[in-house]
Amino acid sequence: MNKNWEKWFRALLRDAGYQEGDKLVVGVSGGPDSVALLHLLRGILAPSVLHVVHLDHGIRPSAPAEAKYVSELAAAWDIPFSTQQVDVPEIAKREGWSLEEAARNARYQFMAQVAQEAGARLVAVGHNSNDQAETILLHFLRGSGLRGLRGMLPLSPFPGDPSLSLIRPLLNQSRADIETYCQEHNLNPLQDESNQDPAYLRNRIRLQLLPELAAYNPQIKNHLLQLAAIAEAEDDLVSMLFDDAWPELVVQTGPGWLTLDRDHFCDLSIALQRRAIRQAVETLHSDLTDLAFKTVEQAVELANRPESGTEMLLPGGLTLLVDYKTFLFMQGSAEIPLNMPQLQQEEIASEALRLSIPGQVELADGWVIAADWVEGEVGNRYSKIAPWTAVIDLPQSTALFVRPRKLGERMQPLGMDGRSSSLQDIMVNRKIAKRLREKWPLVATDEHVVWLTGHIIDHRAQISDNPRRIVRLTCERLGDKS
Repeated sequence: MNKNWEKWFRALLRDAGYQEGDKLVVGVSGGPDSVALLHLLRGILAPSVLHVVHLDHGIRPSAPAEAKYVSELAAAWDIPFSTQQVDVPEIAKREGWSLEEAARNARYQFMAQVAQEAGARLVAVGHNSNDQAETILLHFLRGSGLRGLRGMLPLSPFPGDPSLSLIRPLLNQSRADIETYCQEHNLNPLQDESNQDPAYLRNRIRLQLLPELAAYNPQIKNHLLQLAAIAEAEDDLVSMLFDDAWPELVVQTGPGWLTLDRDHFCDLSIALQRRAIRQAVETLHSDLTDLAFKTVEQAVELANRPESGTEMLLPGGLTLLVDYKTFLFMQGSAEIPLNMPQLQQEEIASEALRLSIPGQVELADGWVIAADWVEGEVGNRYSKIAPWTAVIDLPQSTALFVRPRKLGERMQPLGMDGRSSSLQDIMVNRKIAKRLREKWPLVATDEHVVWLTGHIIDHRAQISDNPRRIVRLTCERLGDKS
């Protein structure tokens, strides 16, 4: 065991805010790492401040014997002990998790429960430097970014419970050194036979992949640990930049939802945009800390698009809804304020509302759709119009109306050479939120839709080389100028 370990451990406790006499929960499986950890802690801290936690995962036939071993060990060392048995296979089946994921989540949940009951703010587990190298490689194989490549941290927020902290006092010790320590102190830890089971990905990394990589470079473990150190330092730098940007991004929060400012978001670098998506999700769902890269990229792309009213589903039952000037992250049942153009309720069942030129039609919540004439040159001047403005070519004496979509109605989106598509499909493809489609305002003539507001005009309304009447349509919220 590294001679500087005790000094390093005491520094770790200081960083965690530990005060003499504070309770410390220790996760003990009965294997070499956790038994050595408990022995070391018992030699430094009074046994009365420690509390051993052991979870029986209900997977191995040897589980009852392991629980008995840890119970007897804690009793022999005068340390309080808590245990629980759970059916991890059933949890994995119910939640759609792997056995490894289900066991980890159940273990952390039980440790958090015991810590709260014991009045402890710290939980210690026995991960070592070999575990760290395996974790980094595992994250690499899953396509992780900087946050994953830094691996486990000696001190981190407790998964699922930010009121607690998780410490890993053996993270700078090798597995071989820990096993030697057990031998030198006549400790007789158990050996987990499941550690040899190739059905588990981590085992295959430890037993097969790392030895294979070591054949190419015997220093592979050290290099992985160096990668973690580099990633941690650079991740800390990005975190500092992000912490400065985050308060400017958050517009409003409520039970189960938060909104971010679109303009500020779009001005950020892609690195900070990705981090903002992850932070928003973690704020609402603290145990969702491993969003897939593809999910984050889709959310970033959606938030950067000029259209509004679009949405996508996120893991954990969350939804991202792109609003007029903000975008919202919300849990399924959350009541949220919407800032989107919607027809007033009485308009849904009424006749289409005439849109005079010039003139306007009032929508719900202060929104209006307005029309006016445009004079002057045509062509490229109108080729790139803001999403809330549309410029169309209208035949003489043709009237405009504002109304909701009709059942089975079709449209010829500009850019499809006159081919038609159902408005339902267009709204879905444009990712307009389902909850908004029924009252989403359309601008139409007697014959067809000319503008799916905020998104696209109809092929038949595009400006020709010999325009008839050019009309500018705008949709905005009064008193809320961009």
